[in-house]
Amino acid sequence: MPTDDIDKLLAEAGLAQPAKEGATAAAPAKADLSVDDILAQLNSDLPAGGKPPASPKAATAPVVAPAPKATTKPAKPTASNATPPRFPAFETGKPKGDSQSDIGLVENVNVKVQVLLGRAKLTVEEILRLIQGSVVELDKLAGEPLDILVNDKLVAQGEVLVLNENFCIRVTDIIPPEERA
Repeated sequence: MPTDDIDKLLAEAGLAQPAKEGATAAAPAKADLSVDDILAQLNSDLPAGGKPPASPKAATAPVVAPAPKATTKPAKPTASNATPPRFPAFETGKPKGDSQSDIGLVENVNVKVQVLLGRAKLTVEEILRLIQGSVVELDKLAGEPLDILVNDKLVAQGEVLVLNENFCIRVTDIIPPEERA
């Protein structure tokens, strides 16, 4: 709304006099009044029916509903007033608790374990000629350690045993983590 219209509304409500050169204002200055104060004054000057009088002077002054109060948002932190986050200190050393109870967290995880007796390269023709009883020569010597792989990574070596008529592997060497392929 233009400033002249606001001055006219204030003057008609008796809240301010139009500024004249050299004259002092009889009513409080506009800056001292809030919008709610001005609207309350305008609405209190209305007759009992709530409608403005039929005079041309009053007909030009519209009655305005109170504006909703503005909500203030909290100021966003800036680099000057931001505080760094604080985190609890981590303890070093051995973890608390029983290692047997910690193993329970992974005891149901499935892994693929393979024991490689050896490898052989065959052509498709040689594979098609295989029959029951055929012998396939492997690249490992008898008595040489076998490779034990976990999830396709070499983790240990061992030797073949027979226990209760079942083949078994005795682990003879664990590969250090830094040497695992």
